[in-house]
Amino acid sequence: MRISTALLIIDDESQRSLLESHLQKLDIQVLACDGVEEALEKTQNIAVDISIFSAALLQKDGLAPFYRLKASLPEVFTILLTNESYLANEFNILKEGIDCYLFTPFNAISVKATLLQASSILRLRGDLRREVDELRHKRRFYENVLNRFEDAVTVINSNFEIIYFNDAFEELMQLPGDTLQHSNLQEFIDDGFKLLNYVRKQLDAGKNVRYYQIALKAPNNELLDINIDADLLNPVPDDDNNIILVMEKHTLSQDNFTQLLRKEKLSTIKLLAKALAHEVHNPINILSGRLQLLMQSLNDSKYHKSFDTINRQLDRVAEIIDKLRRFNINKEDTIPQSLALVPLLEKFLNEKDTCQNVSYKFHYKADEKELLINANQSQLQDAFDYLFRVIENIVSPGTRINVYCRKLKSFSQQKVLEIQVNFKDTQTNGDFLQTIHDILPHEKHSLLDIALVHTIISNYDGKMYIETLVGDQKTLKLHFKISGVKIDTAAQKAALQKTN
Repeated sequence: MRISTALLIIDDESQRSLLESHLQKLDIQVLACDGVEEALEKTQNIAVDISIFSAALLQKDGLAPFYRLKASLPEVFTILLTNESYLANEFNILKEGIDCYLFTPFNAISVKATLLQASSILRLRGDLRREVDELRHKRRFYENVLNRFEDAVTVINSNFEIIYFNDAFEELMQLPGDTLQHSNLQEFIDDGFKLLNYVRKQLDAGKNVRYYQIALKAPNNELLDINIDADLLNPVPDDDNNIILVMEKHTLSQDNFTQLLRKEKLSTIKLLAKALAHEVHNPINILSGRLQLLMQSLNDSKYHKSFDTINRQLDRVAEIIDKLRRFNINKEDTIPQSLALVPLLEKFLNEKDTCQNVSYKFHYKADEKELLINANQSQLQDAFDYLFRVIENIVSPGTRINVYCRKLKSFSQQKVLEIQVNFKDTQTNGDFLQTIHDILPHEKHSLLDIALVHTIISNYDGKMYIETLVGDQKTLKLHFKISGVKIDTAAQKAALQKTN
């Protein structure tokens, strides 16, 4: 870098004049001052490359004026005009503010050498400044890009220390940036060292890390399920490689995913039911109208039996349409619902027992009334209505239908509540239950009813089984996953009052 302007702050007029002449011979503009105050005034509107400060002024006025000058001209290259004895005494004090020294007595050669040193250092400073500015520009650019991401992004070093993060990461962590900067990421992850070490080994081995699930610790000690994607910033086998992590802020838990899948499946079935009901309803109305006109035109009694048969079939189709429409009623406001199945089924069977030509006997243990399942109460009632209506249409009048409820013993973590439907009827073929299980047509029941039973039960992870008992007798079994146990609020309050 070529030096164009120099500031001289020297109180010795002879030294100032001599140095000024040497600088002018090198085509350098000179601002000559005998003190700091004058220097500050002259440099208000003029850019200066170097300043030469006399050590005699430091001995006379102290360090305060010098530091004022440095504060005003922080980028100016500073040369201390001194002798070796002063340098030895004040080196430790001045080393932070002085860039180089010009010793007295000086001559043209020593001045030129000092200026060459200053020019070289200024050129390096300029290059460094440009590099820093470019890096800052690039950092701002990438920060703006990453801050556009909805997902949280952070960069960690080989020791898992956080060296960068975007706004979404700060929002996800619910902590100020000063706290996150240079913190160790493993402190915010459940079993953090083990998981991050595994991620690092996978990346070092050249393997992808995608949708890897971790549990992030929130400030309130809540664990958040997060999916991460990880990559090496510099894919070279080097311990100093940094890792960039992209975290999905919204992760579906297994329960939420099952619920979403259930709603999508149910929505599709409802749409199909609505379409079928609509498409069948219009032709049936037309046929019914034409039949009425035909009955008025043909009064002969020989046609009455045929007309009655056609009417019954039209009524049957109308009933099917009604079922499809009922199933299409939106009941998603009760999904998901944790409900006690035994009291629901007991109430349902008691109501049916008063108005049907069959009798019901419900068997269960007291503690089974508290077992909960995840289901839609309205749709489950519809499923029981379809199922028991089919059974009632098959069995002989006066048949006793036994319904058993029990919690199955299981070594697995998931417990199951079983509903068993049993009846003895010599007139009913045991293969009838198999037609229910396999959704096969039967002359005495509606295939649509059975299809709706299967649809609703399977929609809540329920299963239907047929089991052969002693004497080739078959029984129908329904299995539902137990989600919990109902808490007796009254008993809980009584216990609490007794404790108090």
